[in-house]
Parts: sequence; C-alpha cells; structure tokens
Amino acid sequence: MAVSIWQRKRDLVYLIFFLTHIPIMFCVDLTPLYPVALKPAFMTDLRKWYITTYRDQFFSSPPAWFDTYIWLEALYHVPLSFWAVPALLRDDPKVPLHLLVFALEAGLTTLTCITDYLSWSGYSNNEKIELGKLYVPYLALAVFMGLDMFQRLSQGISRSSKTTKGDKSEELVDHDRTRVRPPRGRLIFHCGCVRRLAQKTCFTSNRLSSSDAIKKTSFLTALFSCFGSNKAPAPAPKISGPRCFRHESTGDHAIPLRAFVSTPPPYVQPQRP
Repeated sequence: MAVSIWQRKRDLVYLIFFLTHIPIMFCVDLTPLYPVALKPAFMTDLRKWYITTYRDQFFSSPPAWFDTYIWLEALYHVPLSFWAVPALLRDDPKVPLHLLVFALEAGLTTLTCITDYLSWSGYSNNEKIELGKLYVPYLALAVFMGLDMFQRLSQGISRSSKTTKGDKSEELVDHDRTRVRPPRGRLIFHCGCVRRLAQKTCFTSNRLSSSDAIKKTSFLTALFSCFGSNKAPAPAPKISGPRCFRHESTGDHAIPLRAFVSTPPPYVQPQRP
C-alpha cells in the first residue's frame, strides 16, 4: 500500500509546486499562443501588470530563442504537470524517472534566462534582484528535485542489483544440489576393483622385472590419484602357506603362497610315510 502524501514531505512540496505551476502556465506563460479572439481579458490584464511591475523583457520583447521555451512549456510541462499530480498522490514508481527529466529541463532553461537577464542594460541591481526572486527559487527547486530523484533512482537500482545477485546465487545453489552424481554403490565398486587390481599387481611384482614393477606402480599411483588418493598401493601382505607344503625347486617351507596368481607356483604335496 502506498504511503500517504502527508508522510512524504518532499513529494508534498512537489505536489504543491505542480498545483501552482499549472494555472501560472495557462494564465501567464502560454498566453502568447492563444488566439486573440479566445483570450480572456483578465489574462491580458494580468500579463500587463506583470510586465509593468517587473519589467521582464522575456514577456515584453522576448528574444527569438524564448519562443522555443514557450512551446516546450506547452508541449512538455503541461502534460507532465497533469500526470505528476495524481502520480505523486498514489506514489507512482515512475515519478523519480519523469521528475528527474523535468528537473534537468526546467533547471537548464531557467539558468539560461537568469544568465540572460543579468546582462540586460538599463536595469538597476534592485530590479534584477526582483527578477531573481521569481527565477532563482524556480532554479533552486529544479536542482533540489533533480538531486532527490537521482538519489531515489540510484537506491532503486542498487536494491534491484542486490536482489538479482541473490536470485542468481540461489539458482547456483539449487543447481549444485540437483546436479547428477554417480551412484555411491557404483563408485565403491570401482574403488574396490582398483584396490584388488593393485594388490594383485603387488603380489605378482616379485615375478616381474624391476622396470615392469616400477611402471605398474606408477600406473597405479596415477589411477589412485583419480579417486582422491595419492598414496601408493599398500605392500603385499605376507601370507604363509601350510607347513606341509614345500617348494618343488628349493624345498623351502617359508616361501609364502602367492594370492591372485593365475598360474600357481609348482607346489607339490609330500608323500605320506
């Protein structure tokens, strides 16, 4: 729900400005654009009083570029002012954008007029000060409005960017949670196969040459590193064979049985007495 206009002090000031700006435009500023037959008499009298009181050359003998400002006021200020009044009341989110553009345009045109009338000859300082009482507050309000609207837009963009970053981080977390991973049982099965292969290779390394054993050990080290372990395969456990067996060549009973060997060593069973 929108905050009440009475609680938004700056918007209340802008609302009062536009409520007074609309009748001033129609009764004073835009009267040169009206047809003479349709121009009310009180508008002509009001304009004459203003010229007599302030000696404003922009209304008595305006320069060529001032007509452009009059048309700009008719084509831009009038529709914007009628839009701004209800927009400020309902706290429209587009208010900062439109009023920032209005403040820049109004401030630039007013500054041009101030710079020009300060160069008029034949005017005393008091007369220029009286003109300044009309133009300088208008310029000050335009500058204040522009800074205020710029700050509002900056804060809105900052909040929007933070919200966007938060949404992206949540999407990344959700994507990481839903990422497909290999089944745990399959991974354990592969690790078990690799470890059995390592044990078999270590058990049979005594039957290989030293260069072949080094190659197999390096291969297994690289293979284990793929599964998160850089440790070399464990040495072969010493499995002692039954004492009732002897080796055929040496007759040594201490030679252990070799596990995972496809071709068993030439063990023979001793003859019974």
